[in-house]
Amino acid sequence: MNKLKQLSGRLRQTQWKGRTRTTHADGNIDVKRMLRENDELQKKLEVLTSKMEEWKATQEKLEHRLETVDQLHTRHEYIDFVASKEITPLNLGDLVEYCKHEDYKTHLFLHRELPIRTAVAIHQLGHMPHGFTTMKSTRLVKQWLIDEFTMLTEAEKPDTPEREEAFTKLLRKIHKKYQESIITLGKGLWELKRDMLQNKVKIKDKKQEWSRINELIIQEYPQLQEELDRYYAGRISAGFLIRQHIAIAAMKKRPPRKGAEDYIGLVCRKTDLHKVCRGAIQEAKEICEEQYGNSPEIKLTRTSKQGEGVQIPHIPAHLHYILFELLKNSLRATIEKHCTAPKYDCSHAPRIEVTVCDTDRLEDLSVKVSDKGGGIPIDNMDKVMSYMYTTAEVSQFDVMLDDDETAQQHTTPLAGFGYGLPISRLYAQHFDGDLRLLSVEGHGTDAYLHLGRSLKSTFETGLRNQRREESRKRKLAESWLSKRRGSSDEPAIRPTSLDDPSYSPLGSTRYP
Repeated sequence: MNKLKQLSGRLRQTQWKGRTRTTHADGNIDVKRMLRENDELQKKLEVLTSKMEEWKATQEKLEHRLETVDQLHTRHEYIDFVASKEITPLNLGDLVEYCKHEDYKTHLFLHRELPIRTAVAIHQLGHMPHGFTTMKSTRLVKQWLIDEFTMLTEAEKPDTPEREEAFTKLLRKIHKKYQESIITLGKGLWELKRDMLQNKVKIKDKKQEWSRINELIIQEYPQLQEELDRYYAGRISAGFLIRQHIAIAAMKKRPPRKGAEDYIGLVCRKTDLHKVCRGAIQEAKEICEEQYGNSPEIKLTRTSKQGEGVQIPHIPAHLHYILFELLKNSLRATIEKHCTAPKYDCSHAPRIEVTVCDTDRLEDLSVKVSDKGGGIPIDNMDKVMSYMYTTAEVSQFDVMLDDDETAQQHTTPLAGFGYGLPISRLYAQHFDGDLRLLSVEGHGTDAYLHLGRSLKSTFETGLRNQRREESRKRKLAESWLSKRRGSSDEPAIRPTSLDDPSYSPLGSTRYP
């Protein structure tokens, strides 16, 4: 700034001298020299002025960045604060009973509950192994969760019809990213494997090395399976709550349909397991025919007599997803074992058998999917339920592809990522069921889907207990640090409707 003033002063002095110094020795005015000096000083002034503007712009950027960093720090503190709160465990039976009443308020319940579940998901994703959290797709999913948390916490309390409608629109917007986030996080593991493969200096057989990396990643990240189970269990719960509310809101507006009286949102009070199996079989065969041009035969039987099969309250969409994944795997194994390319003639292929055990006297309902697709080696039985393991192969060309190009090859959701079976097991276990596999190498595989009737989520209870233990350890650590520092001051947290007990489900005998 001082230099700029000096140049301005020199320019004015030169202009003044130009006016007073009128002649040379020969009596002529040195106009050219005066103009040249004036132009040079003018250019220097323009350069300094430009630099001053750049310095001001840089200063504004730095101030903006400091403000952004401060906001991010405050936001992460707020996320940790919300994540420390207890979630409300889901009980499908109680939820169905509450939703029967006209005065249920799922929107108020979700306005309080969803920010907690999203904050927990952000916290879980951020504390996964470093190699996985640094992947591009993993960081993208975390940013989506932070955006979701921001939208939920900034949403107004839906205590009027207009606000309730706006909140429902917000949930529809959030739900669009739900399935995409599962696939994208699966890409994060794929990217981690690809990086491990690319780090090999000399690879003679990439297919063989890819198989080794599938086993190596399980050894190097032993806790990742459990952490992903907890993460996806929480996202399944949040996704179900969102879809349940959207479905109920839609049922209010549209005229009654045939069979709609059996549904309360996504929950069917009279779920026919045999009917769900028929729908899954039809879809799986269609997908198989699109990919291979043919499909093995699938035989569906049930142990109960016609009209005597028990019907239970459940979520048909969850059951359809599980059965579809099991049938898709059986069809693929059968074709690759007994049919040859390119025609894939399935006329002599052994059929796949699906047995539904839905007799009323049974404590649990079960579905058995049996194939003769060659079975699974005993060494791989412990790996088939792992997110890190997949039987899909990657070629040398696929390894060098960009992420977007790789994603375009997988037209079927979760294809090739190895997420089908572990996610299916989570869906089964989410409401007191289970999914198990038994296999005979060289012969075939039997998959058993068990469905409980209590419909209580063991994962929800486990997640709550885990959060309590983490909260206890965090408070002990904070107490120890405050004593070391000689202060017990807590970080300032902005007020939040999450602390309002007026519409908390825990503060009322009836919720949502």
